[in-house]
Amino acid sequence: NCDDAAQHLKSFHQLQKEINFAILDIRIPSDEKRKYVSGEDIGLLLKELHPKTKLIISTSIDSSYRIQNIIKTVDPDGFVIKGDLTPTELVYAIKTVLNGDTYYSKTVMMYIRKSFASNILLDTTDRKLLYELSTGTRMKDLPDILNLSKAAIEKRKRNLKLIFNIESTDDKDLIEAAEKNGFI
Repeated sequence: NCDDAAQHLKSFHQLQKEINFAILDIRIPSDEKRKYVSGEDIGLLLKELHPKTKLIISTSIDSSYRIQNIIKTVDPDGFVIKGDLTPTELVYAIKTVLNGDTYYSKTVMMYIRKSFASNILLDTTDRKLLYELSTGTRMKDLPDILNLSKAAIEKRKRNLKLIFNIESTDDKDLIEAAEKNGFI
């Protein structure tokens, strides 16, 4: 889960131990405090604490928007879709990344080509907001969780609705669009 992963990364950092290589799944359970809600947050923490680490992201996510967002925010050295993986493919990806090159599986490359037409980019706070909405967190509790005012949260929700082309004022429609595009 995210909590255990974050604790291990922080422990290695405090002990000044290097992490040379990591493979990270995007869909891992969030931590209890919901500071880290997905593998993407753990990837960002890894890059912050261990910037020299070679990182391969592995996921079953099939949304070009979500893949584009992960590439732009985490900037992994490798990115593979689980459906593309064979033992031979995994070994090749690892060797490629360890040799200093970038490796994207064929499906990731297809999504990258598709994503050139899209400019959806969500920051960590937007993703956490969507996650909290999807779990049923009440609006009155969001300011404490996100460290934002209610007005800032409402502004972010309006912006997200514009990004996902949602005309409804219902958060349920926003959650559905975010799920459809792989952000939840």
